[in-house]
Amino acid sequence: MVDAFTSYNGSTEHIIVRDVRVPRALIAAFVGGSLGICGVLLQSLTKNPLADSGIFGINAGASLFVVAALVLFGVNSLASFTWIAFLGAGVSCLFVFILGSAGRQGLTPLKITLAGAAITAFCSSLSNGMLIIGDSAMEEVLFWISGSVEGRSLDILLNLLPYMIIAWIVALLIGSSINTLMLGDDVARSLGQKTVLLKLTMGLLIVILAGSSVAVAGPIGFVGLVIPHIARSIIGKDVRCL
Repeated sequence: MVDAFTSYNGSTEHIIVRDVRVPRALIAAFVGGSLGICGVLLQSLTKNPLADSGIFGINAGASLFVVAALVLFGVNSLASFTWIAFLGAGVSCLFVFILGSAGRQGLTPLKITLAGAAITAFCSSLSNGMLIIGDSAMEEVLFWISGSVEGRSLDILLNLLPYMIIAWIVALLIGSSINTLMLGDDVARSLGQKTVLLKLTMGLLIVILAGSSVAVAGPIGFVGLVIPHIARSIIGKDVRCL
């Protein structure tokens, strides 16, 4: 492995290490870390221990945009899928926040959860409909929809890595504010916290983290749901440590 970088000779083993194994390991690490942080933010924002990136319609929105690009416009480049999926994740989250904020009570955990479920169902229905109509596109897009780090180049990760790192840093900086928010909106407001601004910031971080992860590796489930619970069992509930 070391020789593949210090004494590269073009052999099959060196090519596999440099172009397949190392990129795949790095992509898995950054995507997994981003999904884990996203899960912490989602579960804190919705106060729902079962929340993950699927609850905001992020996976479904990204998949819808990729399927639409392939079926309607003939796009079949993995690099193009990256930015299309990122856009789809952002648009679906925007609609979730608009729906979840409607009404006199504004943004509440129950309303945003229901809005996410509605957008997920809507986007999934449209995606399935387009795949049925354009069945020739099924095989091309199925590899991406299933979610995988295989076949991804390091360039795809590097394009989105700055967004991930900025979101990691901001998430750490607002960790103490999220701890206060977890005590309840009324308590947080009484302590002078701007809860609406904090929730919008958390929502933006969720879009960036989940959207970039889905864009790089496709819609990966389970990680964002389970990893926060494993972390809590080890280090407690302090959001900054999580």
